[in-house]
Amino acid sequence: MPKMRDHQAVDAAYARTGPNATVVRQSIPRSADKMWAALQTAEGWTPIDIVASWTSDEPHGIGSTRRATGKAGLTIDEHVLIWREGRSMGWRFDRSTLPVAAFCEEFELNPTGNDFCEMVWYFALETPGPLNAATGKVFAAGFKLNAQKALARMAVWAEENLPETRVEP
Repeated sequence: MPKMRDHQAVDAAYARTGPNATVVRQSIPRSADKMWAALQTAEGWTPIDIVASWTSDEPHGIGSTRRATGKAGLTIDEHVLIWREGRSMGWRFDRSTLPVAAFCEEFELNPTGNDFCEMVWYFALETPGPLNAATGKVFAAGFKLNAQKALARMAVWAEENLPETRVEP
């Protein structure tokens, strides 16, 4: 089992401005409201290969906490820093089994019409040690590739699991 490690506490801006800041975009064939509701559930995160469970009481928002778990012992304790109801949510990693010194991400949902939205995933990270500049870029590039695949799976999942709300004329 990988060892949990503490991470640097960063602020909400870090996801967009921190070292190795990266953006991934994906069209989702469902409305932003429908995707927001799905992201409040553990099932909504299954296309990203994690199980996310709230560890703080409702209502959820800034200051809430959750634990994400995944393959090979992946465990992440998250602290919510961004919460714009129906629009975006983001968190920093307080502790995890990942080899990072700091990590923050934000998921933003932008309505694009016709019951579609664009999901935008912002993240930034630092790796520990004197080679952070090099290892951080490599880790961010690998994470971006996985994020692109995960959001593509999210689009398929949404189409298959979330009912349409379109009204035909």
